[in-house]
Parts: sequence; structure tokens; C-alpha cells
Amino acid sequence: LRAPDEKRLGLTLVAVRTGSLPPGLYVESAAGSALLAGIDAGDRIAAVNGITVNDPDGFDAAIASLGERAVIALLVSRSGVSMYIPVRRIGR
Repeated sequence: LRAPDEKRLGLTLVAVRTGSLPPGLYVESAAGSALLAGIDAGDRIAAVNGITVNDPDGFDAAIASLGERAVIALLVSRSGVSMYIPVRRIGR
């Protein structure tokens, strides 16, 4: 069993640019910290602590800019409803 990648809070992300979904950064799967916080596959991540993100590289850069912060607020859109979900990093 492999531990989730906590650099991405346990998220596997994909950028959607065309198709039936609105463009944005979507959760393909959640494990670790993100799963414990209630992040689900299919959620769209719009921002990390107020920093707009559109692709996995932007997400990584936003997370890196926060340093060792224990709790990170993700702006998530689910079923047309936007909400901030606090994600506590495992082990912090």
C-alpha cells in the first residue's frame, strides 16, 4: 500500500479545458489529508488560500508558496455550489 502524495494534499488533479465540464482544475481522486477533509472526486478546485489555480502546476505553486502552513483553505465547487474546505495536513 502506497502513502498518498501529501505535497498535493493527497489529491490527483486534472485540468479540463474543453468538453462537457466548465474549464478548471478537477479532482480525479482524493486520499490522505484531502479525503479526511471531505474533498471528493469531481470537485473543481478554484483557489488555494485565495490564490486562483487552473492546472496542477498552478496548484503545486500555490501550495509551495504557503510553506509549512498546517491548514490550507481550498475553494471548491461541487454541484454548482462553491465553498471553502479547510484541509489539515497530515502530521502537522
